[in-house]
Amino acid sequence: MTTTGTANAEFVPEGGAEQLLPWLARQFDALVASNAYWLECDGKPLIAEREPPAWLSRPERVGTRWDWHLPDGSTLTLTLADEAVSGTREEATLHALTNLVVSLLDARADQCAQCQKELRHYRCMLDHLDSSLIGMDLNGYITSWNRGAERLFGYSRDEAIGRHVLFLYADDDEEDLLAEAFLGGSSREMLVRRKKRDGSVFWAGISLSLLADDDGNPAGLLGYLTDATERVQAEERLRLQAAIFEFSGEAIMVTDARGEIVSVNRAFLRLFGYASDAVVGRNESLIHCQHYESGFWAAIRAEAGQKSYWIGEIRCGRRGGETFPAWLSLSSVHNAEGVLTHFVSMISDISERKQSEERIYRLAYFDNLTGLPNRAMLSVLLGQAIEESRRDRSHGAVLLINVDRFKRINDVLGVAAGDELLKQVARRIRAALRAEDVVARCGADEFAVALFDLSRREHALIVAEKILRDR
Repeated sequence: MTTTGTANAEFVPEGGAEQLLPWLARQFDALVASNAYWLECDGKPLIAEREPPAWLSRPERVGTRWDWHLPDGSTLTLTLADEAVSGTREEATLHALTNLVVSLLDARADQCAQCQKELRHYRCMLDHLDSSLIGMDLNGYITSWNRGAERLFGYSRDEAIGRHVLFLYADDDEEDLLAEAFLGGSSREMLVRRKKRDGSVFWAGISLSLLADDDGNPAGLLGYLTDATERVQAEERLRLQAAIFEFSGEAIMVTDARGEIVSVNRAFLRLFGYASDAVVGRNESLIHCQHYESGFWAAIRAEAGQKSYWIGEIRCGRRGGETFPAWLSLSSVHNAEGVLTHFVSMISDISERKQSEERIYRLAYFDNLTGLPNRAMLSVLLGQAIEESRRDRSHGAVLLINVDRFKRINDVLGVAAGDELLKQVARRIRAALRAEDVVARCGADEFAVALFDLSRREHALIVAEKILRDR
């Protein structure tokens, strides 16, 4: 029996068959002479430069032979020379070493299979993410590309991997901005513009993470991207709506479902005379006019909640207690479940409009000089009185009064004197009548007196005589 010593004090290496099998051959060489055994895998020697021993071709010289099936499907074969090692303690050692290596290969193959299974599982999870995950090396070349990235950009994994990430950029100056943000330690999401395969440009939210190796050294970058186009557009709409809300000429008040003020705009503060912090959080009754019954405002809100809006004229109260006419447009806001959450009130001060309407009304139905009703108003009042008299079977009368020689007074004393005369006549006629009677100016020097609800026709003569007596 020929031996060479003991097993080499060399640590079992990590790795698979490429590392373990050469190590096994070195251990054999440390135990027995190299021509006392033959170690091959699928007919190929483990040590490529070594020739098969001569005894291997002579069956009578061959001792023990073992075969081990390795995890990769290959067969490891150990053959011992009969005269050298077979049946010795070294044979048991060689067999044990080979069993050890095969067991390690099996265990590591199981570990590798488990790792591969977990990798497939994680890759499947990443591929099913709606968001895009893009892995890059430190130079910016793409190393990984999930299905979310395929859907977002339109490039397949094979088309993207290996290319520089710049081919996705829509803006030439963006690379420097991203580098500065990343090197500055910023981990917040950044909004950038990206380009799809079809050439369309979209807004993307991107977050970058630094990947490190086992020693903590930078090994790559991971980019997490989402399509932010709708969000950017929504934010733009919100900014626009906020500007419209804030700078609208109409007063706007937002309250919650309980009537507590959530927000007001500048026009509201100007109209009602409050500061913002004095109204937010308070109840909307702050601007209510006490002119109405207690259930008036609740009824308006209830109707707006049912019909989604209420529009009408109201009176509101300013900070100092002054009330004014206002036009209210009240809208209700519901959430996705249909639950009422807020009310939006748009309030306009219509004081000037009401004053204009009053002036137009007076110009249309009243004499500008005397303040008396004119012919048009008298016609309306007479029509109403006739209908009432028919219904109540009452009496009435109309007296026509003319100012004698009025033209001569105008010509001799002037228009101012004539106007003053007409005003004096109007006051005296009015003083001679009851409150329910009407005196109107129907022409330059003509007046009409309407007497309503007379119990006897002769009473009209009494009134006429009183007017003439008091002239």
